Amino acid sequence: MPSRDNPSWKTKDAIAFDVMAFIKQKTPKFKLYHHTFDELKKLEVTEKPEIWAYYADYDWVCFCQLFGTMMDLPKGFPMYCRDIKQWCDYLENPELPKQGKGEHNALADARWNKLAWEFLDEYETKVLYWF
Repeated sequence: MPSRDNPSWKTKDAIAFDVMAFIKQKTPKFKLYHHTFDELKKLEVTEKPEIWAYYADYDWVCFCQLFGTMMDLPKGFPMYCRDIKQWCDYLENPELPKQGKGEHNALADARWNKLAWEFLDEYETKVLYWF
C-alpha cells in the first residue's frame, strides 16, 4: 500500500468518487467533478449497471464500505454483485481461460474477469442454443 505521500494514494472518499464518476460516465466528467460527494451519490445512473467479480463476496462488502453501508450505495447502483464463479458453477464448470501473469493485481484481475465473463457468455449461448 502506498504511503500518503505517494501521488497514487487516495482517500476512501476519492476512490468512491472515482467509482461513481466511472459508472455514471454518460454524464460529462467535467459536470461530475463540480458536484460534492453527497450530491454525486444522489445523481441517478442512466443505465442500471451490473457489477461482476470472481468470488465476489468479500470484495462486494469492501466495495459497499466505500460508500458507508450497502444502504448508502449511490442511487441506481445494484444492491448485489454478480459472481462469475457462481455462473461458472451453474454452467457445470467449464474450464475458464487461464489468467497467466498478473494474478492478484487489481487491473490484471479486472481484465481477466472480463475475459472470463465473455467466455461464459459465449459458452452459455452455445450450450443453450446448440440445436
